Amino acid sequence: MNRWFAAALCALGVLGARPAAAFIYVSGNNSRSGDLVAVWIKNGFELILNLGSVDNLTTGPFPSFAVPNEFDNDLTGAKFTVLGVPNPIRTYPGFDPPLPDPNIAMTSLSDPTGMTYAQVANAQAGLDSFTGGIDAWLRKLNTVGPAGGPGTQIIENQDARLLISTALFASYTGNIGFGTDQISNTISVSTATIIDPNAVGDPYSIELWYVLQVRTPAKGTVVASLGTFNGDNGASGTGALSFAPEPEGGAAVAALVLAFLARRARRRTVSA
Repeated sequence: MNRWFAAALCALGVLGARPAAAFIYVSGNNSRSGDLVAVWIKNGFELILNLGSVDNLTTGPFPSFAVPNEFDNDLTGAKFTVLGVPNPIRTYPGFDPPLPDPNIAMTSLSDPTGMTYAQVANAQAGLDSFTGGIDAWLRKLNTVGPAGGPGTQIIENQDARLLISTALFASYTGNIGFGTDQISNTISVSTATIIDPNAVGDPYSIELWYVLQVRTPAKGTVVASLGTFNGDNGASGTGALSFAPEPEGGAAVAALVLAFLARRARRRTVSA
């Protein structure tokens, strides 16, 4: 709870009064990467978990979590996706005033290398924009009210866990999914997978990517694999999720990306 406490104080200052227990999404900055948010969707409901900051990912399994009754206590057939923005205020050096340099973290079964320069910016704007505000989906999660309202749309609301209807104003389905799972139809690949109980090995496995917009020598993107999420189907009533590093070079690239984020944080601390 310690890491959430400081985040809660910040969120309170920005958003005003909040429920005693409420989901806390922490946006990234030059000192800390933004949070990764995982979503499972089934039977008209969404289970949303905060997995912590992008640069604090570990290679071990995440703690198990209880599968909601609304999912029939089983993740089979659910849609799964993980999304985040490492640093929404990142800027490209050498410009005065500085220009934003969009970046996102996303799961996909496809290789997002073909994503264009513009797609990265449009996707980040939908997730957590350069200018802030609560219109972007990830920040909108901080505005969800207490469990029990409105009607039956908010089932649970805790620091790192939400269970809501797909009809709620802050749902992934209504803000980002739009049936294609292409971040409001702004990118060229789907970010989601469907949990299949008949799959060989893990019932679901999907790679996590880091995608950064770059301006020189020509407008384009840098894409790195950050690892792979592997999970079971939760048939026993308890879901499990593990994060494994990409075996062939991907982990090394990921280390460079995360080291870059860490160096920026250190430089900002020293200059402050």
